[in-house]
Amino acid sequence: MSFSFEPLESGDSFFVFKGAMAPGHVLDSGLVAGTFAISPKMIVSRMQDHVVETSDGDLHMLINLGLGGGLVLFTSTDNGASWHQNMTFNASGFASTADIRIASDEDEAIMVYTTRDGAIAYAKLDYDTVRDVWTVAYTTTVVDDVMSPNAAHPTITLAASGRLWIAYSEETDDGVVLSVAWSDNAGRDWTETVVTTLDAEAGSARILATEDGVGLIYATAETVTWATYSIGEGVWNFTEIDRDGAIGRYASHFSTAQDGDTLYIVMVGSNQELSFMVYDGVSDSWTRPADIPGVPHGVTTAQISVETDGGLYVTYDDPHTDTLIVMESLDGGQSWSDFAELATPDWIATGPVRMEAPEHFDDELIVFQQVRFPGNDQLSFLWSWTLDTTDGSSSVSASFEAPDWLV
Repeated sequence: MSFSFEPLESGDSFFVFKGAMAPGHVLDSGLVAGTFAISPKMIVSRMQDHVVETSDGDLHMLINLGLGGGLVLFTSTDNGASWHQNMTFNASGFASTADIRIASDEDEAIMVYTTRDGAIAYAKLDYDTVRDVWTVAYTTTVVDDVMSPNAAHPTITLAASGRLWIAYSEETDDGVVLSVAWSDNAGRDWTETVVTTLDAEAGSARILATEDGVGLIYATAETVTWATYSIGEGVWNFTEIDRDGAIGRYASHFSTAQDGDTLYIVMVGSNQELSFMVYDGVSDSWTRPADIPGVPHGVTTAQISVETDGGLYVTYDDPHTDTLIVMESLDGGQSWSDFAELATPDWIATGPVRMEAPEHFDDELIVFQQVRFPGNDQLSFLWSWTLDTTDGSSSVSASFEAPDWLV
């Protein structure tokens, strides 16, 4: 199987059309031109990363333009004021899902995605900070044929050892099969193995690098579990961290952000309450899931982001006002306050909330929302907001103990 990519000409730039200025911390907002597409799911799966930042501060956004487009990597060199299509992934399909992360070299990216042919592919990308252009170092096939490519939702991480890890799930008649693949030669060859089979109709998995190796968060509609891999023993160890599962067709409505040895999770549970959990990598312990105060019942999606100086920001949809709310915590999630309310103009049809924010950012937080063109439910585009977080964020540290019911 071969994959081809088409970088666009550097002059093909798509600027943001300015909308009404939002109050408070919002510096700018507007329609992201170049994103008009017939695509029901331009941005999906909270547990996958789609927005990253390279060493020069350039921002990069991976979205699916659907029919005639597939996966496209956009780049902004001016903090989100304008975007241009940098690269298209021709092997991607109408409903391809993807996960992209910056590698140890901040001008390299690792990416995994499903293809139109029903495979899972890996791509190694290099960024030229002078020309602002991505190029593909190489691509390989991780899995030739998954049983349900639309439900696989692969995620990727790079362990401290240099081993690449990919996790994905597949729906079968016997339940959800949770699998991983790894590569010890920079993604050129892959070894696959089944971690476990879940007694559930659907599930999603987020693979993460830890101090000792890798950890795996997998969610179903009934529960959320943390699995760690012992390289010496060659076995997975499982810990239930939440007795309430995640909502969504694939139980994918949870979001993670890592800050050193600390891992943060926000999740919209099956009760449509927004909960927050913290993992302390030093003590290998989790906090008890706790609802974030002030968040109304009925939330459907949420994203957590961590600022360079340690501030936490959670963006969620308010079901009562049809707006996005951003909350801020400067003490590691022990307390929260409202930070910004984000509303699109009245002429825009929002529909089911699909939104995106980066896992990591520096000073300015950009939030995207997929919206519909008025009078045409099939035509979608992105609206963006740029928020200033420089007036309050501070570096924080906190210790957490495992709840009694986990011991």
